[in-house]
Amino acid sequence: MNTYIDQDGFEMIVGTNKRMHTFIAEKVLGRRLKKSETTHHIDEDRSNNKNLNLVICERSLHPLIHKRLNALKETGNVHSKICNYCHKYDDPNNMYVYHKTGRAFHRECQNKYKREYRNHSQAI
Repeated sequence: MNTYIDQDGFEMIVGTNKRMHTFIAEKVLGRRLKKSETTHHIDEDRSNNKNLNLVICERSLHPLIHKRLNALKETGNVHSKICNYCHKYDDPNNMYVYHKTGRAFHRECQNKYKREYRNHSQAI
């Protein structure tokens, strides 16, 4: 089977529009992936398509997996949030979290953001 690496760094099967990790996952499952499913590389290495490195997950949960992995790498805690103002991770208990959007701010950062927003709005 001939393959090449696409512009996103995924191994593609020549003559198809299929990524190698999807092909492997479908072969192991014995069926095609549903439109709601995607394949996640556990080690986040797009070139590691060994079936033990692949997990099938709901497409809607895939970004959350990456978000939690990034928090774990930065802080050792999967529940840490990133401040939308200073872009530093912290414990959610030390932040104000907007539950509708999931955006989080340190209290000090939230105040700075509001002041800047207010000043910008007044200048317009």
